[in-house]
Amino acid sequence: MNQTIDKLNKNLIQKVLIGDKSATLKFIKLAEPFVWGALLKYEQLSGEEREDLFQEIFLKLFNKNNKRIKMWKEKSKFSTYLYMITINTTLDFLKSAAYNRSKKYTSMDTLKIKSQKIELADLYSLKQAISILNSSEKKVIKLYYYEQLKEKEIAKILNKSINTISSLKYRAIKKMKIFLKELE
Repeated sequence: MNQTIDKLNKNLIQKVLIGDKSATLKFIKLAEPFVWGALLKYEQLSGEEREDLFQEIFLKLFNKNNKRIKMWKEKSKFSTYLYMITINTTLDFLKSAAYNRSKKYTSMDTLKIKSQKIELADLYSLKQAISILNSSEKKVIKLYYYEQLKEKEIAKILNKSINTISSLKYRAIKKMKIFLKELE
């Protein structure tokens, strides 16, 4: 993880919470490249969508008297908490009706995902398979395969043990395999 983001420590955050403007500017300056980097992993987003999400993430942090910043539990680094907010905000956006309406593909279109071309029919089947998972399994699959995080990092983000993450991933894959075989 970027060492710059690790400067978002308890001391700086406490200054932000009491309204120190220079601390707030420093906070934004340190967090900005981290949030952009996380958003760039979502290749399906346009530049404009990334900008909107970037603004939404910072609005979430600073709205309602810094409510989201105050919610940080200090069990993990603030950077992990900020990453979780960025991922959840982006995933919520990707699930939104507005995003789905703006993306129109024909049956002949293909999408490039992780250096592989997948036909839309295959992508649809995969999306259906993911939809049968419970919310914990979906999060693990998305963080592991789409975000390419290690199980240890996922465990930190979701505040669960590494064994639980491994088990959730295994069960999710097993459910998806069974679902996809039934579709054939």
